[in-house]
Amino acid sequence: MFSLRFRTETSILLSGHFRSPSKEVLQNYLYAFLNTELFRELLVKRSAISVQVNTSETDINSIFVPIPPLSVQNEVVKKIQEAYEQKKKKQTEILKILSSIDDFVLGELGIDMPRGAEQVFQIWSDEIEGRIDALFYKPYLRSLLEQIKNKKHFALGQAIADMSGGATPKVTGDYYSDEGGVPFLRVQNITEMGIKLDDVKFIKPEIHGTMLKRSQLKKDDLVFTITGRIGSVAVVPDNFEGNINQHSVRFHLQNEVNKTKVLPEYVASFFNTKIGRELSFRSTTGGTRPALDYKALKNLIVPLPSVVKQEKIIAGVKTIYEKAKRLRQEAESIVAGAQKEIEQMILA
Repeated sequence: MFSLRFRTETSILLSGHFRSPSKEVLQNYLYAFLNTELFRELLVKRSAISVQVNTSETDINSIFVPIPPLSVQNEVVKKIQEAYEQKKKKQTEILKILSSIDDFVLGELGIDMPRGAEQVFQIWSDEIEGRIDALFYKPYLRSLLEQIKNKKHFALGQAIADMSGGATPKVTGDYYSDEGGVPFLRVQNITEMGIKLDDVKFIKPEIHGTMLKRSQLKKDDLVFTITGRIGSVAVVPDNFEGNINQHSVRFHLQNEVNKTKVLPEYVASFFNTKIGRELSFRSTTGGTRPALDYKALKNLIVPLPSVVKQEKIIAGVKTIYEKAKRLRQEAESIVAGAQKEIEQMILA
């Protein structure tokens, strides 16, 4: 939290609590300024630089905020608010596009998605399968499983040629490195759009090659999260070197199952749908920290369409993700462009 103190008629000094000390300074203008690259640059220049930027109260207190006339402040506020409104519209469009993936994938597989899931239902004693948790018996999930089993399908374990879990070395040990080591993937790095290296940690190459050798990632491996955000699946791309922690498993598929080739990108596309994730979560065990164990993972059922149909699903899902990515980039560029404009207005 910060406050503001006047230095001159054209600037104010940051300190204490954040609040406008005068009617001559608009709160929304201050918010806009504090989110500009200009302010971040000023902050970095006054901060101690190590692996991360360490910002102290003294650093913050030394920054002066330009105060343009109220007419300019109002224009700054208007410009940035319009940009955020446009970004919000893009984000709504992105959510709509991404939500179409389920209908596309299930439609191609000939699976009818039940509408209006029941909140109250009953299960007869002869239907109990060794579990008594309500999630396991949700009628619409059971209906989906029946539809899948009535088509050509396979249990995931039938298709797995090689499988291993990850592990996390102790933080206190000499196992990690700054950038330049081997990417060590956590749950947040494994997404429906693939492996994302934002906020990634690194382990030393010698740890990757010895202690964590069994969980080294190889091209076309599937990385499947088994705790946390359960059921997110990513395919390891070509020329990627990486490893995983204990919250994920990696497995390589056999070339074919029941005389039909199985494409790893198709398997990932199926499990990354809302239904795929719910079917994964249905098989979890545990109380406050649910987890998908190896046996349950191998028992997950996957529809097995023709290779042509698998390729169509892969291409369609990729197109949807690319469209969503373009819109996300457009949304960010709108705000970035507006921020540059308001910086020029502030400094004019």
